[in-house]
Amino acid sequence: MNRLNQNPLLRVSAPGRNYRNRVAPAPLIAVAILMCLGISGCTFIGIDHPAMRESMSFGSDRRVNMCVLLDKGVAREDAAALLATWEEEASKYDLHVNAVSYEEMPRSGFFSEQIMSQLNEIPLGPSCDRLIYFVNRNVGDYVYGLASISFGLPEVLGEVDDATLTRGYVVAKFGSPSQVVLTPKRVAQHEIYHLLGCPKHFDMPDCYRRIRDLKSVEERLEEEKYYFKSGEKPFYPTYASRSDSMLISRAQVNSYSNKHAAAVAAIVLPP
Repeated sequence: MNRLNQNPLLRVSAPGRNYRNRVAPAPLIAVAILMCLGISGCTFIGIDHPAMRESMSFGSDRRVNMCVLLDKGVAREDAAALLATWEEEASKYDLHVNAVSYEEMPRSGFFSEQIMSQLNEIPLGPSCDRLIYFVNRNVGDYVYGLASISFGLPEVLGEVDDATLTRGYVVAKFGSPSQVVLTPKRVAQHEIYHLLGCPKHFDMPDCYRRIRDLKSVEERLEEEKYYFKSGEKPFYPTYASRSDSMLISRAQVNSYSNKHAAAVAAIVLPP
């Protein structure tokens, strides 16, 4: 899974369930980000290459609809502020995120795998392109955060499912020393990159390509009136795992398993 250190799994998200998009243990991630801070253009998922990015066409302005889930104690305003961190990157790709709903969902697990398991049980609703969950801290988290520093344990602060890159969470509140560097805002931005199609860390050229290709396919589907003809609501496409195969409907996303045993085959749509 794409994780960004927080609990026992420090991931700054990457897609998929076995992404091993877990962002290595928080101490290691923190070191990487500190190094990143010293490099112009660091995006917290990789180092920006402006000349390469600006040479690529990302098409017209697009929006990705986010259904937002709030843990107990996380206010709608908290979530909105964290989502807004993406606007620092949005203009680079003409790609924005749009919160279409906010719903409360108490956290049922402690470890990141348990949180992701809870998320993966929720199907994408008719208005949702992506599902993002903002998680609060509890006493156990504070204790674990201290232990992660003392004993070098991994701490996952965010993660995105590896299978479809459509469901992810961010720890929205401060509660461990690692968050001095891995702040909720930085983690949110990182995880949103994963949700928008970038499964790898530190490979911005691949990230640019994948963002461009998803936008291109969405534009083509719109031009061909695909969703009107199929009777489905428009959907911002995503990737099947870390491949270049795309899932172009919510039904495909909801049917696609982490083991790639899809009830509906992924559709490959080259840009």
